[in-house]
Amino acid sequence: MLKGLASDGGLFIPEEIPSLPSNWESKWKNLSFLELSFEILTLYISPSEIPPSDLREVINRSYSTFRAPETTPLVTLNEKENLHLLELFHGPTFAFKDVALQLLGNLFEYFLVRRNKGKTGTERHHLTVVGATSGDTGSAAIYGLRGKKDVSVFILYPKGRVSSVQEAQMTTVLDTNVHNLAVEGTFDDCQVSLSLSIISYQLKVPGYCQSPLRRPSNQLHIESSCCKFDQLGSYIGTNDLLFSCLLHSRQKCFL
Repeated sequence: MLKGLASDGGLFIPEEIPSLPSNWESKWKNLSFLELSFEILTLYISPSEIPPSDLREVINRSYSTFRAPETTPLVTLNEKENLHLLELFHGPTFAFKDVALQLLGNLFEYFLVRRNKGKTGTERHHLTVVGATSGDTGSAAIYGLRGKKDVSVFILYPKGRVSSVQEAQMTTVLDTNVHNLAVEGTFDDCQVSLSLSIISYQLKVPGYCQSPLRRPSNQLHIESSCCKFDQLGSYIGTNDLLFSCLLHSRQKCFL
């Protein structure tokens, strides 16, 4: 959960795909979104990992931010043709990604609180989330992680290339763990810089696999929104600045 990417740079997938209960159609037919979420997640999450009462609380807290009582209402467009529309835009940022990221932020916090119990100072584990966005991913990630204990989030976005609403959603969040970085360039430039920053981190931090480091041919101008980087003035280039953010955020980082 806290590692992000697998050691080979790929994505994690379940070790096995669980089988649905034989009566799932009748059992789940009339469940609410919250109840259905619990039933599905318990197929993948062992009670020894997250006790059922804790999981229910995390689910309920995650989707209490949605404006619709049904969370994701199913609207009938044509009953005769059995045509329906699932509305995924009722989360805090109006993006479908809120459905996943509101839950993910609370799961991050749940595991960090448990891992950091009784620890102080540099003993505490800290999660640093870095991302690049063309608009909706960044704001959804920020709203999922804002105010979470022992979590920092850094989001790169192309200056002038996201909508004014999306930029406002990101840059008006004043929680101290949220950092927005406006890049002079395209979304692809943000992605490249982010990848190089992670490679730099992997090369310099013990315990990460070694990967060849390629420097970008051109340096990108970067601005900070709603945060200060006075201590980072000696770093030039987006990837160096972001890499420094990773190192300065806390002693222990997970990517």
